[in-house]
Amino acid sequence: MPKYKMKKKAQVGSEMLFAAGIVLLIFVLLIPININKRNEVRESSIFLEKKEDCKTFVNILARVSATENLRVVFTVKHDISLDVNSKIVNVDDVVCSSFISMPNSIELQKGKVEIKNSKGTITIQNVS
Repeated sequence: MPKYKMKKKAQVGSEMLFAAGIVLLIFVLLIPININKRNEVRESSIFLEKKEDCKTFVNILARVSATENLRVVFTVKHDISLDVNSKIVNVDDVVCSSFISMPNSIELQKGKVEIKNSKGTITIQNVS
């Protein structure tokens, strides 16, 4: 009776399937973590854009208020509001302080903004 050697190809194949399954499982478990981190980065980026708009607006407002006959036009990416009573500039949930007193509260839409000092009178408005 001939002796046959057992080949272990089936065992190797099942081990490879098991290893591939483990690798696939790891990737499936990492996908939600990756999506969550991507959302956090996007939210941080939007927050930093709002903070930049706020700081830019306050800095330009201070410069224009200190210099007569100066007109500055710049672009903001988010809506801005200026509360005259508290001297606070709001860009959604981002807040900046301003030391400039304005005669009335101002609401600005995103886009081009003009701040002008004409003989000591400061005007702020959206422009096309």
